[in-house]
Amino acid sequence: MQKNGNFLENGYCHLKKIIDKELTQFLYSYLLQKKKVFITYRTIKRISPFNLDWGAQGDKMIPGTYNIYGDTAMDNLLHILKDKIENVTQHKLKESYSYARLYERGDYLKKHSDRNSCRISVTLNLGGELWPFYIIDKKNILVKALLKPGDCLVYLGTELVHWRDPFEGDSCGQVFLHYNLKNEKKKPYDGRLHLGLPFKDKKDD
Repeated sequence: MQKNGNFLENGYCHLKKIIDKELTQFLYSYLLQKKKVFITYRTIKRISPFNLDWGAQGDKMIPGTYNIYGDTAMDNLLHILKDKIENVTQHKLKESYSYARLYERGDYLKKHSDRNSCRISVTLNLGGELWPFYIIDKKNILVKALLKPGDCLVYLGTELVHWRDPFEGDSCGQVFLHYNLKNEKKKPYDGRLHLGLPFKDKKDD
C-alpha cells in the first residue's frame, strides 16, 4: 500500500492498493452479481419494492442507479480495513456503515459533504472504468483524485466538499466506508444492532 497526501495537514489521503487485486476483482464481481439477483427478485416479485435487503434502484443522490447499504461483505471490509484507516488518520475509530453503488453512464454526484455518521469517509474503487473524484481540501485547494481499482481516498467526510462530474463510462463500482471517532457520543454501526444489517434505527442520524 502506497500513500499520497498528508491526512492531518490536508484532510485527505490517497491510498494505493489498500486491497489486493484478487479481493478487488472478487468484490466488483460480487457487486455485479448482487445487482443481477436484485433485478431478478424484483422482476419475479420475490421481494417487494419496500424490501432493501438486496439493495435499491436509486437513492436521493443518484436516482435509478443500483446501491446497497450495509451489505454483509462490504461491512466486513469496513471492519477489516479499520486499522489501516486509523493509521492514516491518527484517530481511534468505530465503524459506522458501508454503502456501495454501481454507477452508470450519465451519473454524477453534486457537491456535498457527508452526514454526521461519516466523520471519516473512504471511497474505494472496486472496478469498471475510471472516474475522477473531486474534493476541496483543508487548505481550500481543489484536488482531482483518479482512483484505480483497489485504491481509495480517505477524507474528512463531514467537513470537506466533494463531488463527481457526469460519468462518461458504462460501469464503475465504488464502496464508501464510513467511520466516526471512537470517543464521539454516537451510536455504533449507524444505529444498527451490528454490522451487516441493511437497515438502521430511523431515530438515529
